[in-house]
Amino acid sequence: MKKITILILAGILGLTVSVHVAAQKAEKAKPTVKVEKESIAQKTCPVMGGKINENLFYEYKGQKIYVCCSACIDKVKENPEKYLKKVKEDIAKAEKVDTTKQQVCPVLGGKINKKLFYEYKGQKIYVCCSGCIAKVKENPEKYLKKVKEDIAKAEKKIAK
Repeated sequence: MKKITILILAGILGLTVSVHVAAQKAEKAKPTVKVEKESIAQKTCPVMGGKINENLFYEYKGQKIYVCCSACIDKVKENPEKYLKKVKEDIAKAEKVDTTKQQVCPVLGGKINKKLFYEYKGQKIYVCCSGCIAKVKENPEKYLKKVKEDIAKAEKKIAK
């Protein structure tokens, strides 16, 4: 009888260890899911004009309208169309690049010629030569982004 009890206990112990090892292997094999924070283009409250609180928003027509305080949420609820329009205008303004500050060709990196440019979405992308205009036409979004980055770098250097 003792031998049977010992065998049963040994079997249970072996089974427990096997289950534990299998669980550890399964845990290690789980894919890692990286949750990225939502990028918010809106930076200012459409009601008060201050900095937004990323946890306070009113969703209207599938778009989040961020505000600075709960009192502003009440205002947005009263006339969401008005504030959604303001948010869209503010985002468009923020995305617009002041290309008058552009100094460098986004294609070759040389000095720009103010007479040579490609206009895209109402913004001029200046280049150094006519060959670069052709390149910009192929992918204007890429080069407008490059101009924006170059201007930001130049402004940082000036600020230092």
